[in-house]
Amino acid sequence: MSHRIRSLAAGFLILCAVVSLGTLTIVAYAKWHASQLFREVVLDPVPKSVSHIKAERVRWLNKHTYVFRFRISRDDLARLVHTGPYDAIAYVDFDRGVLSYGEKEYATSSIWLYEVPRGDRLPAWFDLARWTRCQTWIAEKEQPDLYNVRLVLFHEGTGEAYFIEHEMRGTWGVLPSGIGKEYRKAKEAERAPYFSRREPQM
Repeated sequence: MSHRIRSLAAGFLILCAVVSLGTLTIVAYAKWHASQLFREVVLDPVPKSVSHIKAERVRWLNKHTYVFRFRISRDDLARLVHTGPYDAIAYVDFDRGVLSYGEKEYATSSIWLYEVPRGDRLPAWFDLARWTRCQTWIAEKEQPDLYNVRLVLFHEGTGEAYFIEHEMRGTWGVLPSGIGKEYRKAKEAERAPYFSRREPQM
């Protein structure tokens, strides 16, 4: 009986070792994969201050999305922003899968990062909805049948940043409405008189 118990215990220890090795391998691969994607999409080489990189890539037939979360120093953040070039914007909001952004709160573009109504699930590390105050920069490329937007968001308190790239190609050469800088300009021009009337007179 004691020999059988020892054999079972040895087998259990071997199984635990195999599982632990497999887990460590998966974790190591996830870290390498995130760093590799960072080099390909965000910045190469990866700045020294960048750490704790988490990444996700989602592809559909006519669009793709990259989402990164990482820690970064102020100096390296400035370097990243200068590679765009990126422009500062005043408003960004994430709600139930939809990311809205723009120079003004009342004139925004909106894109689906995660199609929650269709069953998409947010990564456990993605909590952008809780970032009530952050600095945001944007770079856009607009063509008749292509729209690409890159956003850099930085939280001063935690030293963390998000990098988001979303690109879509038009169906039959036509892009959906409600995106792009020109759309926001037209929306701002339409609504600006109304919002200026609401401002208190000194």
